[in-house]
Amino acid sequence: MEEKDLREWLGNSEFTPYPALARAIFRLLSRPLRKAVFIDVIAFNYEETPGVKSSRRVEDVDQSLLMRSVLEGDNIRHGERLATFAEVLA
Repeated sequence: MEEKDLREWLGNSEFTPYPALARAIFRLLSRPLRKAVFIDVIAFNYEETPGVKSSRRVEDVDQSLLMRSVLEGDNIRHGERLATFAEVLA
């Protein structure tokens, strides 16, 4: 797959939740994340939650679940045991 095609696919909310999740993450951030957390891990954590429907619009993203998904991604990636979303912020 060429880069142009991949970028087009990743930016198309008909095919992937990434656009909605990315916008929702930016809305959550009062400060930057203190360490990198991959969006594919956040999306996996979010979408693998039982009963959750894949969000295609930012308005449909469950903010509290998204915060937990970012926190879980940070803890796994960096081998930490942070307890709150605020702790992942710089």
